[in-house]
Amino acid sequence: MAKDRIIRINDNLKKEIATYIQNSNLKDDLGFLSVNHVDTSRDLSGAKVFISSFQTDKTNDELVGILNDNS
Repeated sequence: MAKDRIIRINDNLKKEIATYIQNSNLKDDLGFLSVNHVDTSRDLSGAKVFISSFQTDKTNDELVGILNDNS
C-alpha cells in the first residue's frame, strides 16, 4: 500500500517538474531537457530527479546547478 503511494507521488512530481521547466524561462538556458525519473524518500523529505538533455552547450554540472538554483 505504501509502495503504491510513493509511486504516485514520484509520477506527480515528475509531471510537475517537467511542466514547471516547460512553462518557465529556464527552457531557453537548458536546451531540450527531459525528466526521466523521480525517486522520493519514504518520509518525503527529499527526492532525486533524473534528467537527460540534448541540444545544449552546457555541461551536466552546469545544468544541475541551474536546476538546483531554481528548485
